Amino acid sequence: MIKKGRLSGGARGFTLIELLVVIAIIAILVALLLPAVQQAREAARRTQCKNNLKQIGLALHNYHDTHGRFPPTQVMVAYLGPNNTSPVPRNHTWVSLILPYLEQANLYSAINFSLPMFNQATNTYQTLPTGETIVSRRLPTLQCPSDPGFGGGVSTHGLAHMNYAGNMGWDWHYRGPHWAQGPFQNGSEGTRLEDVKDGTSNTIAVAETSTQGFQPRAGAPSHQAMGGILRGSGINNAVFRTPFIDPGSNGDVMDSAALRGIGQVGVRTWLRPDGQAAGYWWKASPYVHPPTYLACFGLNNNWPGASSVHTGGGQVLLCDGSVRFLSENLQGAQQPSVWFALHTYIGGTEAGQPIVGEF
Repeated sequence: MIKKGRLSGGARGFTLIELLVVIAIIAILVALLLPAVQQAREAARRTQCKNNLKQIGLALHNYHDTHGRFPPTQVMVAYLGPNNTSPVPRNHTWVSLILPYLEQANLYSAINFSLPMFNQATNTYQTLPTGETIVSRRLPTLQCPSDPGFGGGVSTHGLAHMNYAGNMGWDWHYRGPHWAQGPFQNGSEGTRLEDVKDGTSNTIAVAETSTQGFQPRAGAPSHQAMGGILRGSGINNAVFRTPFIDPGSNGDVMDSAALRGIGQVGVRTWLRPDGQAAGYWWKASPYVHPPTYLACFGLNNNWPGASSVHTGGGQVLLCDGSVRFLSENLQGAQQPSVWFALHTYIGGTEAGQPIVGEF
């Protein structure tokens, strides 16, 4: 008789030590793979951001083909009040003017450019046929997917945000044709490509602007410096550009004699949408800013300048329609510098500005 015995190849479970070793190996693999996955996702977001800028560049050039120039920086107060006695702020933006070329013809058609975007008498904004306010309409093309934006119930005063802004030049002062001005200077009636004497491939038209505030590094100046650190989280440290209404500019610019008479009447020509006359920011925190930025603050240096949450720098749209990533370590925001030269368009050698080659 053959005796039945235990099968020597019977299955057995993992020992505790073996299980811990497997868990440790899995943890190590996750730790190694997670940064790679995050980098891949950020690379995809950065590519989408670049495509957004290319779409804006194409829209600007299509507008130029139609009108012979880029859109004006803002449409402010050419609309007159009752009996043509007092100017009423219209506060439309260059972004609104390129909407048909961003495949947003219906949104463009809903805007009455002859009337203010904000009606002071009724305390209401212009609306779409659906009743939605135009200023609240969010367009993915105008928002960088890497930017945190606003969530968690944070109020942006009913205004959409955007992450791209027009190059105003060195500062917000209007000087007419001047070496310190950018394509979207205050009061610009529209820059022509033939006006860009520095070359369209050497002049920035639009750059990224994050909703997350930056501040200078310890010991660095509050402007004329490149690079910085993110401010603390929270709405008190947030500022955003809004695409479809221009909140106005600095008080000393609104009363500038140079801006009087540009198709406008009255002593005080530039007003906020609600009729207020002074101040750079509009509303309470998070603060609202026009869809423009100033070069004198450098990249990732402070609120009024260009900024991006992409590591090490930000993306810019040049006047020729190409998109470049610029390092925050580029030669700084002082005069003269490469950064400054990239923001002016009327003669690169003026005031000792370098002629930009490779950058």
